Amino acid sequence: MMDAVNFLTWNCSLANEQYSIHLGYHLEQRGVRSTLFTAGGGSGQGDGQKWLKRPMDAARIDIDSLNCGDCPALHLRIFERIRAVEEMRLDAYCGLEASPRLILLCESPPKNRFVYDLSTEYSSSGLRANLRKELVPKGDDESLFDFLNERGIWIVDAALCPLHMLDDKTQRRHAATICLQRHTHVYLENLQHVHIVSIFPSRCGILKNQLPSIVDRIKTSFGFSNLNGLKEIIDQLAPPNPNESSDVLSWRDVHYVAEKTFCIWVGRPEIRCDPPCSHAL
Repeated sequence: MMDAVNFLTWNCSLANEQYSIHLGYHLEQRGVRSTLFTAGGGSGQGDGQKWLKRPMDAARIDIDSLNCGDCPALHLRIFERIRAVEEMRLDAYCGLEASPRLILLCESPPKNRFVYDLSTEYSSSGLRANLRKELVPKGDDESLFDFLNERGIWIVDAALCPLHMLDDKTQRRHAATICLQRHTHVYLENLQHVHIVSIFPSRCGILKNQLPSIVDRIKTSFGFSNLNGLKEIIDQLAPPNPNESSDVLSWRDVHYVAEKTFCIWVGRPEIRCDPPCSHAL
C-alpha cells in the first residue's frame, strides 16, 4: 500500500526513558508526502504508528523565478506579498489534522487580506465569510478552520496576484490560467488524487480548454457569492473520519532544530537523539 524510503532508526533519551525512534519517508497512495514514525519505550510497548504530514517541499513555488512576462496581471505582482501569502498557505496545509481529501480551488488572494491570514478581517464578506456562513453558520473563524482541518480541506488559489484588481474578466481568466499553468499547478500535482471543487467569481476562473487535466479533477463548481450546497458536497467527498484524527499528527508537532533538520516534540522534555537527528528528509 505504501513504500518507505530512507528509513532511519535512532535511539533517544526522553525524560530519562529510552526510546527507539523508527522513521521512514513515505509517499502515500493519494500522493501525500508523509512521515511514519513509531516510538517504543523500555517496556517494549510502543506508542503505535502515527502519520506525520511532511511539508510540501516539492510543491514550494520559487517566488524569485516567476515567469510572468506576458501575464495581464504583471503590474499587480508584489514579491513580498506573494511570499508571505504562500507561506501562510503552506502553514495551513501543515496544520491539517486529516489526510488531504479536498482542495477548494479559488481565483486569487485579495490585495489586502487572505483567507488564512487571521489578522485580516472577514466579518461579512469575502471567501472566509462565505465559507463560514455555509459550513459553520453559527460558528466563528476558529470553528471554520477546525472544520476544514478535521476534514482535510485545503484552499488553493489559481493565481498569485490579486486578480480582482483587473476590470476585464477576460484578462482575469487569462491571468488565472497562465499562473496555474506555470506556478500554482505544483500544489495540485503534489496531491494528484485529491478531489477539487472550484469557487470562482461570476464569469471568472480558468480557461478549461487549456487545463484539461485539472478540469477533469474538478467534481463541481460554485460561484464565489453563492456556496449553497457546498456542505453537502464536502460531506460526500470529505466525510468526517473519527478514527483518523487520533492517528494523524500535525507538522506543528515537530520541533525544528535547524533548517531541514528536526527532532520529534511530544510535549515532554526535548528529545536528545543518538546519533543526532540532523537527517534532512
